[in-house]
Amino acid sequence: MSLPLPEPVALPLTSEYGPGDYNVPPSNPDTAMAKHDLSLAATAGGRVQRDGDDPPPNQASAQSGTTIVGPQQAPYQMQVTRTLKLVPPLKLENLHLDFFGDTQVSIGLDSQGTLSGQVAQNLLTAHFFRNWRVPVDTTLAAIYNQNILPKLVPQPGGQVQAEGKITKTFSVTFTIQGVGTNSEDGKSRVWSVTGAGGIITYF
Repeated sequence: MSLPLPEPVALPLTSEYGPGDYNVPPSNPDTAMAKHDLSLAATAGGRVQRDGDDPPPNQASAQSGTTIVGPQQAPYQMQVTRTLKLVPPLKLENLHLDFFGDTQVSIGLDSQGTLSGQVAQNLLTAHFFRNWRVPVDTTLAAIYNQNILPKLVPQPGGQVQAEGKITKTFSVTFTIQGVGTNSEDGKSRVWSVTGAGGIITYF
């Protein structure tokens, strides 16, 4: 008993579907592989990460430096830092500049056994993307460093840091920092300038 062949049905192709992920099996060329829905990345997978996106808000850093001017500072230091995005920065896209960007709160321990806390406010960040093999950000920041142990010593100042972003979660840095410390009699302030190189890992 023979049955009539059904009429072919035309199925429209939409922009939401792309080609199959696999080649048709050579042993059975009549098998059609399921197609992949390209819209899932937007609906179920969250935002797509792009180069230039902000790194994770937490970071651990280690640096080694030398005192250029003023009282001798510890040559080695480790810090853990949290980045706070309190207000959006003012961006000049054509000049690759950001004004009044992130605020950073850190706690650190140096090789002299000094435990300290620090608040840094980024004032100006220049982004160098096209002139280097890796993205480099140079940041001018106002800082307030508070030594906690072995004694309380406030150290306001500023720093300039160049950060070369090797990957999204790893960077190398060069920093020049100047801080002021009250003299023993409390009647004057002594300034110290240090230069240091270090690494940062984001998490």
